[in-house]
Amino acid sequence: RIPNVGVAQVNGLTIEQAESVIKKKLSSLYNSINSGRTNVSVTINKIRSVKVYILGEVMNPGSYTLSSVSSVFNAMISCGGPSDNGSMRAIKLIRGGKEIATIDFYEFLMKGVMPSDVTLQDQDVIQVPPYVSRVTVNGSVKRDGIYELKQGESLKDLLEYCGGFTDDAYTDRISVSRNSNGEKSVADVTKEIFSMFTPASGDVYQVDKILDKYTNRVQILGNVFRPGTYA
Repeated sequence: RIPNVGVAQVNGLTIEQAESVIKKKLSSLYNSINSGRTNVSVTINKIRSVKVYILGEVMNPGSYTLSSVSSVFNAMISCGGPSDNGSMRAIKLIRGGKEIATIDFYEFLMKGVMPSDVTLQDQDVIQVPPYVSRVTVNGSVKRDGIYELKQGESLKDLLEYCGGFTDDAYTDRISVSRNSNGEKSVADVTKEIFSMFTPASGDVYQVDKILDKYTNRVQILGNVFRPGTYA
């Protein structure tokens, strides 16, 4: 409510849009605004709070009061993040009983971008389902550990999530241990099919180091001017 002007509707607008609306309202009373002799500046004095509900496979489910400019990522930090069985790649944002977004946090964690993250509104529900597919990577990669994969992703995608091979990794072959029909099996995946090989949930991948031996080394010792190792 602006004295002598009336109500300016700014609900749901950005600060820039709100400034434009307020400036237009004020210009009907102050002609000098249109001519540029009077300036209008709009700032936020106080940010309101919203209440959201975080459910499913999270460390601390419940209701949380957050700033109205908070994102789903901020909400997940507040609740402690997904539990051991929670998905990080299919987090659902439900508003008014309808799912309006599915957030994949790998986009942020691996690439530093959050294209699908949205600002929260009052009474929003964040639902974290159990993971669908998860694999383990050990050995000579830059970030070994457990990774969640989406349908259609390949071993090549998994290696990108791992940060790629270390300098001493044997890159021609990766060994995989897989659960199948009541027992385990092993397979060797060669680099020619990394982009075509589809990981299965429960897989354990082992990336070995190169051998500690040389293909072209001779050593010269004794009564010579320059003893040592030669190619």
